[in-house]
Amino acid sequence: MSAVGFLGAGRIGGPMVERLLAAGREVHLYARRPEVREKYAGLGAIVSDTVAGAVGNTTIVLTCVYDDTQLRAVTLGPDGALAHIPAGALLASHTTGLPATLDRIAATAARRGVDVVDASFSGTAVDVLAGRLTIMLGGTDDSAARVIPHLECYADTIVRTGERGSALKVKLLNNLLFTAHAQLAADVLRLGDEFGIDRARILEALATSSGASALITRLRASPDPGAVFDRIIPYLTKDFAAVRTAAEDLGVARATVEAGPLPLT
Repeated sequence: MSAVGFLGAGRIGGPMVERLLAAGREVHLYARRPEVREKYAGLGAIVSDTVAGAVGNTTIVLTCVYDDTQLRAVTLGPDGALAHIPAGALLASHTTGLPATLDRIAATAARRGVDVVDASFSGTAVDVLAGRLTIMLGGTDDSAARVIPHLECYADTIVRTGERGSALKVKLLNNLLFTAHAQLAADVLRLGDEFGIDRARILEALATSSGASALITRLRASPDPGAVFDRIIPYLTKDFAAVRTAAEDLGVARATVEAGPLPLT
């Protein structure tokens, strides 16, 4: 099987690399920090301190960076992947960001003879390591067939959403709903505090009732629900502009997202 280039061995990308290596993939990894390169070299990755070094001899490149700014940095310009990736290769983006960014990258890639798919995901690092991530995949049938065997190293649910860009839009809709759930859950727990009801009892009841959600389940499993909110707020905030774009015509849902107690702006 062809070598896989990987850009972004962070909180989620790192476990993805581990799963790829465990499945026997030849992974060419770009990492800025020496300690990250040392860690993954020890696990069997071929590491590089430049994007060019990681993608120049690969036909599949997976990117899992934090936001649009980082995605543009590793893909565009003279030092980006698209300046060095071979013609005929495929680039898959796991980044949640603006559809316009993906379109810009795809247009540049097309001039290089490179295909682009969006492989948006839902799940945590724990899910990645367990191989149970959910991935929404947008792109042609041929591109999907090329990349799915690699995605299956860390995902057990891959949903084909349609043409390129559709997966990112579905992910933004998911994030809109998740953000609304977070705002509502925070408000419910605040009201519970005012009622003098123990949070653990509230979450136990909600998790097995009609008000249940993935977030309620996560809050119930945590010894400190407040810490869960602290961890997710930066990610909700990061995606907020894109979520608002996706929600432009959903006034009620957007109001729930914007007016809740969590500080997302």
